[in-house]
Amino acid sequence: MSFVFSCGDVNGIGLEIFYKYFNDNQCINEKIAIACNKKTLIEYFEKLSLKYKINHDELIINDNKINIIECENYSKIEFGKVKKDAGLLAIESIDMASKLVQENIYDFIITLPIQKETMYLADWEFTGHTEYFNKYYKESITQMVLFSDNLRVVPLTIHIPLKDVSRSISIDSILSNIIEFNNSLRLNFGIKSPRIAVLGLNPHAGENGSIGDEEINIIGPAVKMGKENGIDVDGPFPADGFFGFGDFRNYDGVLSMYHDQGLIPLKLFAEGGGVNFTSGLSIIRTSPDHGTAMKIAGKNIASYKSLSQSIEYGIKIKNNRLKDESK
Repeated sequence: MSFVFSCGDVNGIGLEIFYKYFNDNQCINEKIAIACNKKTLIEYFEKLSLKYKINHDELIINDNKINIIECENYSKIEFGKVKKDAGLLAIESIDMASKLVQENIYDFIITLPIQKETMYLADWEFTGHTEYFNKYYKESITQMVLFSDNLRVVPLTIHIPLKDVSRSISIDSILSNIIEFNNSLRLNFGIKSPRIAVLGLNPHAGENGSIGDEEINIIGPAVKMGKENGIDVDGPFPADGFFGFGDFRNYDGVLSMYHDQGLIPLKLFAEGGGVNFTSGLSIIRTSPDHGTAMKIAGKNIASYKSLSQSIEYGIKIKNNRLKDESK
């Protein structure tokens, strides 16, 4: 198995959790690489007084050998700062790492966290990693699947203002996402007969139309059509009770209508862990389910729990796909 990292925003905690993972796990027998500027990488480690070795284009952390895919854009390390040069390096790193996976040189990519404000300074046109991969590697509907253990959430709408959510959902979009989620649970997670729950948009799932009619006119009909397509799908459920009373444990996946509706309970459940996986691509991309944490960058206190799970599940997803191919 082999995997490559993009460096993310080098003024955040990404390279810190990257280092800590390999420093605490000895002799990892995998082909590993990171796309980064070598000078920037060294500067980061030196500022945190971390022990490492550099042998030409090889980074050595506690006997783990990691190939450095050299990026041209150097970015001076200024922890917690939003800087254009960090955005330029992050963009170059994502491009290089994802291309290597597309060319089957590595089995999957792990993207370290980016800061959107930094990326916009570097003229990045996307609102996040998912949208980036959606444009360049789209072969079907691309979904952001966030998960921890057996709780898996797909937000129907992702990085858009809350005021735009209602007019951004439709029967077609919900149905197509139900179908794609069902396929992903089978292919990537190895679940033979997935059960999917769909959340309502309004409080109490609209209460039979008294608090909004999206559940009656849009969400409910889409769920019905999903059933007619042979998918084990239920809903729409009131989101508060669904998570509050543990109903999510009866399902393999949850389709939420907007970002925070599904991700707040997921992150509470994950307790600092959790994985962000981009479904619907030929390549495999995982990422820690957290941001750059600029406020604690450079303090050497960040946890690599989520990164560790991102690596673990990248390997599991790759193995599940290989099993599917062998059928």
